[in-house]
Amino acid sequence: MRRGDRLAAQATTLDETFTGHEQPIRLLHIYAEAWEPKIIAGAHNFIERHCDIIVVLEVGEAFRNRKDDSLRAALEYLEGTGRIFCLIRDNRPQISVNELMESPLANAAAIPRHLANA
Repeated sequence: MRRGDRLAAQATTLDETFTGHEQPIRLLHIYAEAWEPKIIAGAHNFIERHCDIIVVLEVGEAFRNRKDDSLRAALEYLEGTGRIFCLIRDNRPQISVNELMESPLANAAAIPRHLANA
C-alpha cells in the first residue's frame, strides 16, 4: 500500500460500543488525524454518561485551512458539557474555544469543571 491509497474499514461510534454497562472511564485520548470532531459527535451519550471523563485531543490547523467548523462545534459541545480547556504543553489553567482555535497546533485537555476546581 502506498501513501495516499485508500483503505476501507469498518467503523462504529463510542455510543454504539459502550451502552452504559462499562466501568467508569476517566480519560478519552483522541488522536485521529483530523477525525476528532466525528469521534466526538459519535460519543455524546458516552461523554455525558461519564461526567468525570477528561477528553484529550489535538487541535490543528487543518480545520482552519479547510474552513471547516466541525472542530469548533465539537469543542463548543465539550464546553457545553461543563468542561474547560487547558493546553497541555503550557500547563495553562484555562483557554477559551476561540483561543484554542487560533493555536497553530495544540494538545488540549477538556477537563470537567468540577475536577479542575478541586
